[in-house]
Amino acid sequence: MKTKVLQLVEGFNFGGAETKLLELVKHMDKERFETTVVSLGLGNEIEELFHELDCRVMTFQRQKQVDFKLLRRLTNFIRDEKIDIVMTTLFYADVLGALAGHKGGAKGVFSWETISSPKWLVPHRFWGYRYAIRNADKVVSVSNATAEWLVEKRKVSPDKVMIIPYGVNLEKYNPDVKSVRREDIGVNEGD
Repeated sequence: MKTKVLQLVEGFNFGGAETKLLELVKHMDKERFETTVVSLGLGNEIEELFHELDCRVMTFQRQKQVDFKLLRRLTNFIRDEKIDIVMTTLFYADVLGALAGHKGGAKGVFSWETISSPKWLVPHRFWGYRYAIRNADKVVSVSNATAEWLVEKRKVSPDKVMIIPYGVNLEKYNPDVKSVRREDIGVNEGD
């Protein structure tokens, strides 16, 4: 039986977190995981790229800044679909996913954190995040620096933070060197 994974993201903007999520979903083991990607409707620039993957893609449109109906809809979706793992990307998804995850019956709730700017620490976001993230099992940081920021600035318990560095798709940076001749690129035999 496959593990059901919900990837919850703020939206499908063309940003670093969203494109990294796209790559992650693309490379998830289809034999082991059944993935559903749910956007909260904040942008759709790369939505079509998610639809090209072998997974279910949905949008639960956020209607207002604090949308309790969306929280209930997400909780019910997790329960009805028997989602095993909830993984969140970006602030609003972190808050909603952490609150809805276990309430909906998920066995694990993980927030994926890349980096945040100081403007992130406005009081209503800070306190909302701190309240919600208590419900996450782990906050996955992509670097030591981000992990330190989470503990020092966001006040996430160090026990809750785990570091999993970004992977890099080396094929993007590994040209077919057999097709490149030294003289074509101005490199001498001894270089």
